[in-house]
Amino acid sequence: MDFTNKTIWITGASSGIGAELAVQLSGFAKRLILSGRDEEKLKVVRQRCQTPCEQVVFAFDLEGLTPSSGDFEVLWEEIDGVDILINSGGISQRSKAMDCIEEVDRRLMEVNYFGTVSLTKWVVNKWLQQPPALLERRPRGEVVTLASVSGKIGAPMRSGYCASKHAIIGYMDCLRPELAGAGINIHVVSPGWVRTAIAENALAGDARCYNRKDRDTEGGIAVEKFVVQMIGQLKKGRKDIVIAEGRARLGYHLRRLFPETFHTLLNRIYRHQDDEH
Repeated sequence: MDFTNKTIWITGASSGIGAELAVQLSGFAKRLILSGRDEEKLKVVRQRCQTPCEQVVFAFDLEGLTPSSGDFEVLWEEIDGVDILINSGGISQRSKAMDCIEEVDRRLMEVNYFGTVSLTKWVVNKWLQQPPALLERRPRGEVVTLASVSGKIGAPMRSGYCASKHAIIGYMDCLRPELAGAGINIHVVSPGWVRTAIAENALAGDARCYNRKDRDTEGGIAVEKFVVQMIGQLKKGRKDIVIAEGRARLGYHLRRLFPETFHTLLNRIYRHQDDEH
């Protein structure tokens, strides 16, 4: 993947990994479209980018997304299309599965899965409609989706979040071979623990903001380091990228190679943590 002189659309760009991607990619991109729910936060991120005046702020909510609306069509025409879509927007959860009300489970799926799928399909359809003459100047495109190691292995206190990330990994894994012949590449990046505000912004079981720090997240990879590694892996053309350290990396490989051992150890670890509380 080559980011140089490309138009790149980043969702979830108001904070965390999405914001750091915007800052680092602004060094090579032609233009960034920065999306998220909070327009004011997006404007702050734009000022951190190189050449802020070249970057476009386009705020929307992934929940209940209908990108076929006029605003999206106008944006596409004004920016003359995009080359790379980075799906970084999402929301997490911190609660036991049985303490989580249905509203939370549904919202996690709406944002992390349905909203991401909706935007991806809309952008891919735009690429597929490109006339042959335009394809000589611009290849069809690349989709990068931020999933999670939790979507590959599961983790207590994150049932709905893990389910939504598991779903989006499955969807993108199916989309990849279906679109390969059309010149569209699908990449999935699964982070382990990264030092962002994902825990504070997560949903508690009663749908309120969790608003607490998470020990694992606080001890995770610095977001700047993570994004450097992510960009490096994408430049190599990797399609299924896992970037994790410590227990998250160990858990991923243990789940993949020795699933029964993994489940036995996870049960013991969770019981011990539950007893501490």
